[in-house]
Amino acid sequence: VATEDESITKYQTVPETLEEVRFPKDVIEEAQQAWMSFTMASTKEAAGESLYSAIFHAAPSLQSLYKIPRPTMALRFMNSINAAVAVAHRPSALKTQAEALGFQHFDIE
Repeated sequence: VATEDESITKYQTVPETLEEVRFPKDVIEEAQQAWMSFTMASTKEAAGESLYSAIFHAAPSLQSLYKIPRPTMALRFMNSINAAVAVAHRPSALKTQAEALGFQHFDIE
């Protein structure tokens, strides 16, 4: 089992530029189908809560960085992932989504 610090170490380096990513069509289709199944299995709020719990279970030290209420943050996670999955087949749009998400985190050290 990885320690808390090991689980976030890989995310601590920010590249100078963000390149467009091109996923194989079958990978995108499977990811979109899995996401649709996940989101349709319950309410948007319950799905967001599941994501929130999974993310902060994997990296509990990150939870203190988020100051807004848990339900609001859970919905933000849902909306961010939903937006990325929706444009996964368009590399430039996916890059734009990733950059926008990154810009939202500039104040976090």
